[in-house]
Amino acid sequence: MQHATLKFWFALIGLLLMAAGFFVQQSAKIPLIKKTIAKTSYRASIGLNTVMSKGQIMPEDSGFSELSSLYCKIIVESNRYEGHKTGITTFSDANALWPEKIGLVSGINVSWQDGKKRYTSLQELNNEIDKSFGDSILPWQYGLFFIGFFVNIATFFVTYFPKKTPNPKDNNSGENGNSTEKAGHAKPPHDR
Repeated sequence: MQHATLKFWFALIGLLLMAAGFFVQQSAKIPLIKKTIAKTSYRASIGLNTVMSKGQIMPEDSGFSELSSLYCKIIVESNRYEGHKTGITTFSDANALWPEKIGLVSGINVSWQDGKKRYTSLQELNNEIDKSFGDSILPWQYGLFFIGFFVNIATFFVTYFPKKTPNPKDNNSGENGNSTEKAGHAKPPHDR
């Protein structure tokens, strides 16, 4: 009976791991999951959507700090960093001067506190957000895979190599399998 219970728990854990793996894989399409396991990319995409819909994003807006950190990562990795010692003040749509063109973003102006302005593209920021998302879910994917792998191996051993439990009938049998004493009816010591 203990063997069946153990198999049930391993099977249940396996099903839960499969469901978790599915949700992690599909997290780009499920905002609640994406928000939980890939917070930086989720909030940066909110910031980028704000630039696209309102024309700019400021430090007090949701997603600004994540978008700033991803942009700084882009310019450092591409050797375009010019030693800015100040932070970013705004991301703005290059078309923001023409309200009818807001949302047709292809270029984004980045303004720094020291007055310098840089230019980036929507595609460059989207690529970095996607990369950040991939980097965020990768540990979850590996973790779920290896936990599932070990649960599967454990289930294999429990199923095909169950622990042998001693049979109570085997303890009372003699050499030829005949029992000389019945359980509960032992002969008195002087009759043996």
